[in-house]
Amino acid sequence: MSYSCDMSDLPTLDSLGLLPPGDYDLSFEELRRSLLVVGPGNADNTWDATWRESLVDNLEVMTRQLWQVGIREVFAGGSIVEE
Repeated sequence: MSYSCDMSDLPTLDSLGLLPPGDYDLSFEELRRSLLVVGPGNADNTWDATWRESLVDNLEVMTRQLWQVGIREVFAGGSIVEE
């Protein structure tokens, strides 16, 4: 399942702190402004937006390197998509 959405259409995290299953097409800027980086409205003091932004920065560097060698589809998972 794939979703093309802007970051305001990104679903909220479920009760376990996860996005619903699926693929979400976001630019790096949209990802940086999304709840995945800035946190959900009810984020407590354990939410580390600075760390999450550095994850996106690193993801962007690696993705751009992959694009340079012809890899066009890159999927991010793991801690960047969960609470």
